Amino acid sequence: MTDALGVPLGPVLLYGAVALVASLMLIVAMGASLHADTLLRRHYVPVLTFGIAVVPAAAVLISGRDVTSLDFAALQRATDAATVFLRLSSIALVGLTGVRLLSNALGRRPAPLPGPTGLLIALVAYVVAHYVLNSVFGTEPGLPEQQALYAVLAMFGVYASRQADSRVLLMAAKWGLLVVMLGSLAPLAFDPGLVRQEAGAELRIPGVTFRLFGLGSNANSIAAL
Repeated sequence: MTDALGVPLGPVLLYGAVALVASLMLIVAMGASLHADTLLRRHYVPVLTFGIAVVPAAAVLISGRDVTSLDFAALQRATDAATVFLRLSSIALVGLTGVRLLSNALGRRPAPLPGPTGLLIALVAYVVAHYVLNSVFGTEPGLPEQQALYAVLAMFGVYASRQADSRVLLMAAKWGLLVVMLGSLAPLAFDPGLVRQEAGAELRIPGVTFRLFGLGSNANSIAAL
């Protein structure tokens, strides 16, 4: 089928239909995202706080590592499942933060609240000086580490959610730490090699024959938690 000028209408109609469907999907996705932000506006910061504590611990649990006889080189090699889990977590972080920032930019602005603007600027300046400039002008120029960029993005999301209830935030932090602590002890009953290192050169306390790695990256990090 052609029009009066002899142009085939089939491809035109097909491309038009595809463009229409894509536009509708985009509108629906934006609407759903903005609707979901009614929950994110209150829970974005607590969920982020809980995730900071729990997600790395969950990745260790998924990795199925064995620290009984410690080999740092082997310990740093994450399994495929743990890698996929961490990547999906990063995608979720970027998606939730994007929705939060977009909603804050397009929606009704809340009443002005005092916010740590200077602290946010200092964080951005630190990341630029410590990661971006070092990466671009270093001995081997390259892109900055993604983790630093994720941190900046998350902090912008936190800054856009300054109306979050600090009591809920504190409760989320406590629950996150409790989950990590219980999760660090529970494997002692069924898979001690996941969280406990047996006798080694690092043991310096008389009478103690093991180091508790827990669900941290190493024994030192779990001690701080």
